[in-house]
Amino acid sequence: MRSFYLVLLATSLLYGLESWELKEGSGKALVKVACTQCHNERTITPNRGDREDWKAIINLMYSYGLPKLTPEKKKIILNYLSVNYNNTIFLRRKPIHSQWDKINF
Repeated sequence: MRSFYLVLLATSLLYGLESWELKEGSGKALVKVACTQCHNERTITPNRGDREDWKAIINLMYSYGLPKLTPEKKKIILNYLSVNYNNTIFLRRKPIHSQWDKINF
């Protein structure tokens, strides 16, 4: 039983390295406004992808009712997500693009 708790503690510490809050950076406020209409920050922060992956996610969100963003706002959001949640920073999940083949559009 003791080893179970040690494994649980180690796992909690490993996954606890990353905060559930959005990282500070240019575009954070806009991401909060646009994305947290439907999602909480815990939905966004564990995901990873390159710029094209995040662009595809935004386009997918349009089909779910996200109001169209101006090109400038979309660029700001893409920059923020691709810098702060890119697929070279891997802690919790596989990058988004590895999941695309399972999604039917």
